[in-house]
Amino acid sequence: MESFTLRDSSSDDRSPRRVRIPVRPDAIARARAAVRAAAAAAGVHRDRIDDLLVAVSEACTNAMEAQVRAGTASPIDVTWAADESVFEVQVTDHGDGFEPTELPERPPVSDPRHLEVERGWGIQLMRQLVDELVFDVTGDGMCVRLRLSL
Repeated sequence: MESFTLRDSSSDDRSPRRVRIPVRPDAIARARAAVRAAAAAAGVHRDRIDDLLVAVSEACTNAMEAQVRAGTASPIDVTWAADESVFEVQVTDHGDGFEPTELPERPPVSDPRHLEVERGWGIQLMRQLVDELVFDVTGDGMCVRLRLSL
């Protein structure tokens, strides 16, 4: 995977680059609003912003579920940055983490068996909506990176 460094906010850019949300489903709207504004300012096309916001919602929901399972109420960090070619959102939780390569395969939507699977579609959905999806296990949880090419 290609490595790159995203620029941080400059002294004349007063827009926030992070929002911390409590482990409450209604707080996801706050993360979505912040990411929407930042992505628009970075020049992400409106249709791609909509895709990104669905992916952010899925990542935040998964983070909340991980933290509830782990018994922690620490806020979830949602951060974003951009360079000339990439807009990236990171959703970082303090749950137990997981091994992405061990996730069960889901049947494609063209397969009638997909109707038998009720939960666990978020990661597959995120993969379809962003250009790159990266999972990093941190010392105390998981960081999901959602990347869009600009």
